[in-house]
Amino acid sequence: MAEDQSIVNDTTPWNTISSPDIVCFLVPRSSAARQSPAHAIALRLSSRLRDPLKGFKFGRHPDRCDIPFVGTKSLDRDPMVSLEHFRIFLDEATGVPVLQDHSAYGTLVDGEHLIPVGDGGPLSASAEQRSGRKTLEEGSVIELKLSPLRSVLSFSVRFPLRRTKEEAEFYESNLRAYHKRLAMLAAEKKKFEAAAISKRVLSASRQHQESWALLSNS
Repeated sequence: MAEDQSIVNDTTPWNTISSPDIVCFLVPRSSAARQSPAHAIALRLSSRLRDPLKGFKFGRHPDRCDIPFVGTKSLDRDPMVSLEHFRIFLDEATGVPVLQDHSAYGTLVDGEHLIPVGDGGPLSASAEQRSGRKTLEEGSVIELKLSPLRSVLSFSVRFPLRRTKEEAEFYESNLRAYHKRLAMLAAEKKKFEAAAISKRVLSASRQHQESWALLSNS
């Protein structure tokens, strides 16, 4: 993803920006976060994502993530940060951003440790923690534990100002168009997968018929 789509310019305070395209900002809270990347991250409806149906993917793999965690503190080599650590997508019903953990060591959201994939977690864990999913709100804090002797990678969630009714309606219109676009992509993906399955079945059937013909004529 191009930087001008996801990163707020260092000279432009994020809390002065009002855009009908911006879902929310991830504002760095820790020194590690300020270096990866250096500015606030703006999640936009128009962002060119690697897999739009999955949302915004974060992690240390530069080719698989929309926003890779790399920086001078070698976050791209930190074993505590997974190649695809978490993703943020928009709930289809409400339009609010939701964080889904996909890591080996988990992600903290507002102090709640989202259970890593495949890990049952403690008995005291809530259903939401076990799902690895958490709805993000204004001021929510996202934290990733880093290797020993290092701090955490920490961001706070901030929503852009919708100063007028027109601005709010413009954003809602863009949000509806965004979900419509995703629905079309999902339908196209389903059609493609069905065609691929049909092709494999047809190929297997032909191979079976050819094998039976050879056996019958032997």
